[in-house]
Amino acid sequence: AYDPELFGKALPCLTAIGSALSPDYAYSITQQDHLNHEQEKVEMSRGYEPNSADTSNVVLSPALEDFVKAYAESVHDQWSYAKIEQGWIYGEQINDKYRQHSNLKPYKLLDRMDIAKLEDPIREALKSIEKLHFHLEKTDAGITRIATKPLQRKKQKDKNAPDYIPKALDFNSVTMNRDMQVATFRNIKALEQLYILQ
Repeated sequence: AYDPELFGKALPCLTAIGSALSPDYAYSITQQDHLNHEQEKVEMSRGYEPNSADTSNVVLSPALEDFVKAYAESVHDQWSYAKIEQGWIYGEQINDKYRQHSNLKPYKLLDRMDIAKLEDPIREALKSIEKLHFHLEKTDAGITRIATKPLQRKKQKDKNAPDYIPKALDFNSVTMNRDMQVATFRNIKALEQLYILQ
């Protein structure tokens, strides 16, 4: 616990000790550290040139296209749920000060550009999987009903705001092995970077 009296006595003591230390105790940069830093600067100045697989000739099956739409809607609901939990509400424009966002509405009401931002990275990821000669199949094995998270929210003052309650899935009961966790983490980071670049 914070004790103001102890703090008042300790601070001058620590300041005196810090002032009395010899410069020998200061962090010094070695020649090797300097060379490593210069090498990193040179490598970073070259720029990154992505070498992604050409997926322009890959066509997804209708089932995978349905998956793209369903997964994009799920991602939107998860995002909306998190925003609403943080106190955001629907607004005609994005306003950080008043915590308003124009995309806090059902997925089907999003404009084409916002839907494309959600669907395109998922579609490209699936095309890459197909290009790498992997195949995804829907199975009924091990399917259980996943509950949705309950959402507590304030009533909006704006009568024109959509009455939207996202159906965010509760994945707390879903477990993955270590390899699946690593692969998922990498995929999420890649999708985030792709989303940022767009």
